[in-house]
Amino acid sequence: MISKYLISLFALAASVPLAKSTPVDATVLDVWAPHILFPNDKTSWCIGDEHHIVWDAKNPPSEITNNLGQAILAKNGVILFEHVLASGFKLEDGRVSVKVPDVPTGPYQVVLIGDSGNYSPEFSITKCY
Repeated sequence: MISKYLISLFALAASVPLAKSTPVDATVLDVWAPHILFPNDKTSWCIGDEHHIVWDAKNPPSEITNNLGQAILAKNGVILFEHVLASGFKLEDGRVSVKVPDVPTGPYQVVLIGDSGNYSPEFSITKCY
């Protein structure tokens, strides 16, 4: 008997909204995820070298939520926040110069974060010395 009462009480509590729902104007939330052109799947970077990360900066939306970017290494789809390659650059610039960090050799991706987050194709980082 008590268990039926508790189940009813929990069901009632679950049906009560905890927060007031407010409609969001989608025109304010334009998201821009520019396609990363370089590095690509044919790219190999040497540890310690300087390279450019290049993305398609054409046709940004009129209202960019956040136009300051950050470029971070990722491995196996996991962002490696300890390897920020660059930050504070404008996404509209279409490129940023980075120094390849000393990481274990292997396949990596670059994640471009700003208005949105998007991944480059996998490319390799090697020791060339």
